[in-house]
Amino acid sequence: MVYMENSYIYKNIRQLKTPVGYFAIYGREAISFSVTRNLFDLPSQIYSESGDIIGEIHTETNYTIELAAKDLEIGQEYHINFSAGTWKYCDSGQNTTCLCTIIDNWAVGIGAYDPNDSVKQQQQWAYSRQHGFLDYGNLAGPPVYDESQFSAYTVHETKDSSGFRFRLIDRTMEQITFEVAWVKMDKYPALEYENALGFWLT
Repeated sequence: MVYMENSYIYKNIRQLKTPVGYFAIYGREAISFSVTRNLFDLPSQIYSESGDIIGEIHTETNYTIELAAKDLEIGQEYHINFSAGTWKYCDSGQNTTCLCTIIDNWAVGIGAYDPNDSVKQQQQWAYSRQHGFLDYGNLAGPPVYDESQFSAYTVHETKDSSGFRFRLIDRTMEQITFEVAWVKMDKYPALEYENALGFWLT
């Protein structure tokens, strides 16, 4: 990973515009947020079938959206969405999920960090064991998670996969962050750009 001292690209904006739409955050009304460069900023390498590096994808628009927890209401639901496109699951990592879309030869993605991912997994195992799902090799989440075990904030993918719903539980974390990026598809197949988004945003 490449980590560097970060500074704000935008402060207190209500829309982060791209060539094909914009990211925005809403609660009861539009919420202001700030933008820095994503600290994980490496080219995404492309490999041949034999494992040789045959190219790379990079973008100058690889960002982190930041919200101060002190400015949010505990218990109030917020959502961060993109204004256009048909979205889908892209990739996931430890405590992270990335969603993406392709619009007019632009690949756009958003990633979220879930501070309660490990607790959710524990509840999924307990629920699946209790209801016999594990006997058939299946893992299922409970209809409702026990949020008394959660901290900081809870985050869920929106129904149309165009972003995330989130709700502040307490202020143990000073910031809530989302990673976003967009890149022009001008050389490689679409899958390579989706892989790049997953690489940067998870």
